[in-house]
Order: sequence, then C-alpha cells, then structure tokens
Amino acid sequence: MEQQNNIRIAITNDTRLLRCRILLKLIEICGATPVPIPKNMRPSSMGVRYKHEAKSRPPEARENALQHHLKHVGELLETCHGILLPGNKYDVPPAAYGQTDVHPETDKRIPKDPLYARFETETLMIKHAIKNNWPILGICGGMHAANVVLGGSLIQHLPEDPRVKAHGIKHRDTAIKKLTKTQKKEWEQTFESTITYGNPPNIFNGTHDMRVVPGSLLEDIYRTARPETNMDVIKELSLHHQGCFDENLAPGMRASAYAPDGVVEAMELTTHSTLCLLTQFHFECDAGGIAEEAVKRLVDAAKANCGESTGDSPPIPAKKARKRAQGDVTPIST
Repeated sequence: MEQQNNIRIAITNDTRLLRCRILLKLIEICGATPVPIPKNMRPSSMGVRYKHEAKSRPPEARENALQHHLKHVGELLETCHGILLPGNKYDVPPAAYGQTDVHPETDKRIPKDPLYARFETETLMIKHAIKNNWPILGICGGMHAANVVLGGSLIQHLPEDPRVKAHGIKHRDTAIKKLTKTQKKEWEQTFESTITYGNPPNIFNGTHDMRVVPGSLLEDIYRTARPETNMDVIKELSLHHQGCFDENLAPGMRASAYAPDGVVEAMELTTHSTLCLLTQFHFECDAGGIAEEAVKRLVDAAKANCGESTGDSPPIPAKKARKRAQGDVTPIST
C-alpha cells in the first residue's frame, strides 16, 4: 500500500454497505485520505432526541436543519481535492429531474426519513467539484445523482422500458443474493490480495455484456489495467433498476459504455477539464479488473489539479476515518 499523503477524497458516507467500505479502502490503497461526508442529519438539529420523533416536526424545522447540515458539509469539502459518489439503496427523487409522476418501484426507494439528506448532500458535493474543477468519480446511484444535478434525467424503472424488454437483459444482479455473510466478510478482508494477485479469487461476477466506446477515458482505464480485455464483451456487476439512455444525458455528457439494450453503462463529462467518470456498474467489486486503476485515476487527477499546494495538515488515519464514518454525523477533524 502506498503511503498516504495530503490528497483528500470526499466520499459520501455509507459504510453500512460493503461496496462503500471497499471504496474507502481503495482510496487508501491509491495513496489518498478518504473523508467521509455525512448524509444524515442529527435528530437534535430538528429539535428532537430520537430519530423517529423527527417525522412529527414541521417542514421548516427540516429546512433549518438542512441548511446547518450543508454548512457543515461545505466546511468538510474545503479540506478536500476530489469527490467519489458511491452507489446506494435509494433513488433520486423524480421531482429533481422534472417528473411529477412517481413509479411505484421508485416510490419504494425514496427515503421517508426527514433526517436523510443524501441527495441534497451530493448535490452540494457535485456543484462544489464543478466550481473548483475537482475530479469526480460516481458509481450507480452516484452516477444518477451527478447526471441529474448537471441537467439530465433518468428512466424510473428500466424493466418496463420497451428497449430493455426487447433484449431481456437483467440489470439487477441476482447471483449476489446467494453470497453468504461469511463469504462477503472474507472477501472484504482479503480484497487487496484479490485485486493485486487474483488470490483468493473474486466472488463477484459480471451481470451482462457491455461495450466500451473507443477513445473514451473508460477504454484507456481498461487498456491500462487489463490490456487483453475485449472492449465489446466486458462483464461488470450491475445492481440497479433505474438508468439512462442517450436522451437522458446531461448537457456535456457523453456515453462511454453501453449495454446491448442501449442503457448507458458509463458516461464522461466532456466540458469538465479534469476527470469526471460516472459508471452504472460497480467497478469497485472488480469483476472487470479495473477497481484500483479507476480510483487511482481519481487520486492522480486530484494530485495533478492541486500540485504540491495541499497544505500541511496531517492526513486522517485510515482506521480513524472509518470509525468516524460509522457515526455518519461526527465532524472529521482537519
């Protein structure tokens, strides 16, 4: 593992999910410090003691709490040099991309907890990164959030889209459900050895074929990490029910990978002068072998972007960062 330096990558805190914990580890492996950004507000910020009591508070109480939360997030972001938006279990609210009708499958995945502020938090992260010309890496729900914040839209439920039906492709992997907690725990513990030496073998497999667009940043990442890769039949892990076609892309976005049914599997922001790569698939699970290379590109872009002027603040120790991430709302010392 490389020695950490003062390059700090803001990552939405969701360490209850294995995939987010792996991304924290990848940031460390690539020589940077992860800075977990809280996605939830404290109950006390809405004038209550317990989480369940927040639902009884008026809308203005949440708005006041949200402004306080975003102020804190902004302070954390001032210490960072790039952002990573992981996948998650919830959907972007359709109202954010101008749709008033909400599909039942989407409604089930829109948080009803007033303390949950992930979309608002990631909106601030994305806008901050664009304004400051920071590198951006987004995965699954992180891709959805970035595309919407930058002016794009989503298909609320892909299984009902005629193009998806015609090809019969399943975009939500089912094999992953067969993995036991023990298997996942062992994989997490040996992750670095798996991505470096291929031993023990990866427990995650690709969900469906994917074609990478020639000349894209994503192609370059695959060529670097796995030169032997056939760019027309790559398999990566997919776990989503929403998604994008070309017509859903935000201005300046260009697709860099497609599923056979036309669903966009990756996109890049051409109007951003540094890295902005968003993937629908979960590259961090390393089914396609690019987990480390993709995060390395993010860290390298952050280094190039700020040169040596990263300040003299000591990096947050990795174990301390993960421990504080578990609390989700504890400020990170800077």
